[in-house]
Amino acid sequence: MDYNGDHGSDHKRKRSTFTSNSSENEGPEVESRHGGDGQDGEHRPVKRRACNECRQQKLRCDVVQQPFTACSRCRRLQLECRIEPNFRRVAKRTENAEMQREIVELRRLHANSLRQGSPQQGNFSPIPKQAEQYSPPLHMSGIEPHRASSEARLRPITPAVQDIEPATNAFMPPTADEETFDTQFIGNVTLSGDRIAHLFHLYFIHYHPFLPLLRPDQTPGQYFALSPLLAWTVILISARRFPPDPSLFESLCSPFMSLLWSTLAEVPQSYHVVQALCLFCTWSIPTSNSLNDPVFMITGLMMQTAMQQGLHQPRNAQDFMRQRVVLGDDVIEDRVKTWAACNIVAQSVSTGNGQPPIVRYNRMLQTLSSTESEYKLPDEIRIRLQIENFCNNVTKGLYINAPNKYEPKDAAEKATMVSVLGREFQAMEMEFGGRLSLINTLHLRAAEIHLRYSAFFDAESATTYQKGLISLYYATSNFLTCALALKGSPNLIYSGAYILQMVVSAAFALLKLLNSSFGTHVDLEHGKQLFNQTLDAIKRMSVKSNDRAMRLAEVLTRLWTAAGKGEAISPGRETDSSLQMQVRCRMSMSHVYDSVWRWREFRDRGRKPPKRGGPESTAAETLSTQQQPPMIGPLPMNASILPDAQDIPLGGFATPTMDNGLMEIDWMLDGLVDFPYEWDTVP
Repeated sequence: MDYNGDHGSDHKRKRSTFTSNSSENEGPEVESRHGGDGQDGEHRPVKRRACNECRQQKLRCDVVQQPFTACSRCRRLQLECRIEPNFRRVAKRTENAEMQREIVELRRLHANSLRQGSPQQGNFSPIPKQAEQYSPPLHMSGIEPHRASSEARLRPITPAVQDIEPATNAFMPPTADEETFDTQFIGNVTLSGDRIAHLFHLYFIHYHPFLPLLRPDQTPGQYFALSPLLAWTVILISARRFPPDPSLFESLCSPFMSLLWSTLAEVPQSYHVVQALCLFCTWSIPTSNSLNDPVFMITGLMMQTAMQQGLHQPRNAQDFMRQRVVLGDDVIEDRVKTWAACNIVAQSVSTGNGQPPIVRYNRMLQTLSSTESEYKLPDEIRIRLQIENFCNNVTKGLYINAPNKYEPKDAAEKATMVSVLGREFQAMEMEFGGRLSLINTLHLRAAEIHLRYSAFFDAESATTYQKGLISLYYATSNFLTCALALKGSPNLIYSGAYILQMVVSAAFALLKLLNSSFGTHVDLEHGKQLFNQTLDAIKRMSVKSNDRAMRLAEVLTRLWTAAGKGEAISPGRETDSSLQMQVRCRMSMSHVYDSVWRWREFRDRGRKPPKRGGPESTAAETLSTQQQPPMIGPLPMNASILPDAQDIPLGGFATPTMDNGLMEIDWMLDGLVDFPYEWDTVP
């Protein structure tokens, strides 16, 4: 079929019949087929050659070679009709690659002209529309129309297009030309090479120690060559705290997510895309509520992509590729480290979100801690992997199948499991000895509170109830003390979302413990001081205005004040049920979600909660906004926003007569789950 405007009879061509002598159209190749003997009876079929243009389009051609006469199609379309013996068709994919290279060159020239024409121009400017208009046609680019414009803008400025053959490109070392690079574009953001180098430098200084996955000896240009998504992930993480341009992070978020989803839509990917997902899930883009956070979903995609690439079988990558590959020892080592990092990140995301684990601790990972293993991991990664493996054992042993209410038999089994896991933790701690870095010490303490949070699931009548709460309090204190000590290098503010989630959960644990009858068994003044320092740390860990870290710090401040500011309930004054939980489905994070649910139940008692987005909801939100201005800083500890706040039951969760100031606590999870429980069933 002719795609170049042929009409009429040219759409369907029949085999041409020539009445002229065969010698008219024969060239040297035809004569050789006659054998040169001049015998008419031994003539063989003439091999006709089409012109270059017709061969490119796979169309029949009526060109005459001797004497040469252009074919009718070339004459009609005014094309140059030529016959070249070495001509080969050019695939559309190659054409597309060539067009991409032209786009790259045009953008590079445009960026150079901008710098030469205005030397004082900053590093942050929109992409010129002149460069965007050279995007390849949709039918040649292989992308959907609604993604075409963003896909063209997200192409990296590298000497060659890297997406031509993902399966082989994953194992090709970067060339010397890739070590140098120029201005990069993503969305409407332009970054110079110097600024990108600065961002990479900050990443390896501040963020890399928390997850040492990448190689600091590689240049930004090499990372762009390996995977544009990986390079932009590093830039996005560094931009979280970038004093030269505080608005850079916000500007990068939207185009980066477009790049991430478009990259995931392209199959297959290289394992460097998996590395990018590891980093993104560790330092995810903060959201205002849990419903809008895609990290848990992306973590699942990360694990599936890693297995599709065969990272769980590092020496058998051939079984997962469509062509023969030969892996060097350095590539195998990198694949092993990436697979270990995938499981570390997947476990921490599951723990921090209160979800079942999606890890794959296969035999290869289990043998990595052995000195006889053929695979070697950096000590920082290997120790962290052991810690997260312990967290996985805790989740499977205590939380996944936790009953709504422990019967005596179940309580005895749980106590035995806690004892076994406690001994396993002590053995692991002794094995590490003094070889732990500050970061891995912090993760070890986080694993301990993950274990000790199980005390919130016990009944008050359990023989191990008080012992479990005491162990929880000291584990929480140790974790927070360790976290607050990270003020130099490494610094707590550069840690990932998992550490923030564990710090928040520890603050909620202190809130419940210090404002209950258990508070009489511990040093209340030390607990209050630790709680205040934790609130300050949560605010410092906030990345952007009004993110969850900032909201949660405000929520905890208000709840603490409403609860009585650490005035423990006297055991003989009333029955204290504030430590009993109704929400038991969120693993070790259940006490956080339970705290929010209890406040909502008291707030909504006696009235049907309005539907979100309805008129009542809007009116309530407006009333709350008018009566209580938004708070900038924490409430002073001597402030009382409620009458008789010290008499509020249930660990400080207020009654419906409370001031509208606490209405903003609905910030916290923004309708994360509609709890089906009735308040009358609270034990």
